[in-house]
Amino acid sequence: MDPEVAARIQALAEDHTRGATALTGEAAEIFALLAEVSRAPGPTQFLADLAETGRVIMAAQPAMASLFALANTVLWAVDTSPAQGRRRLAEETARVFAAALTARPGQIADVALAYLPDDAQVVTHSASV
Repeated sequence: MDPEVAARIQALAEDHTRGATALTGEAAEIFALLAEVSRAPGPTQFLADLAETGRVIMAAQPAMASLFALANTVLWAVDTSPAQGRRRLAEETARVFAAALTARPGQIADVALAYLPDDAQVVTHSASV
């Protein structure tokens, strides 16, 4: 594994202060970095590099389902694409996935507001470890 990719995954594993959205954004950037620095000689090996990186990222923060979803989305996109352009597709898919994480809560809140009375209070809970 590329030393910079490994170092960023280690930092991800040691981060116990930020939440899933921030850490998934960081993981997306790790996938993008891998797409840039991978020395895989061909598309099959590049897919294997992505899979290994995904496994290590998920092991770094095993309680965060969004990391599994990110890895799965990137791998699925790359595996079902033509061999040409796989690196660019991996980078783009990871970044689009991370961007969607920040857009969705606002969209959900907009829909939910229609169902809440004017004096309602909403409590949220996060269990980042």
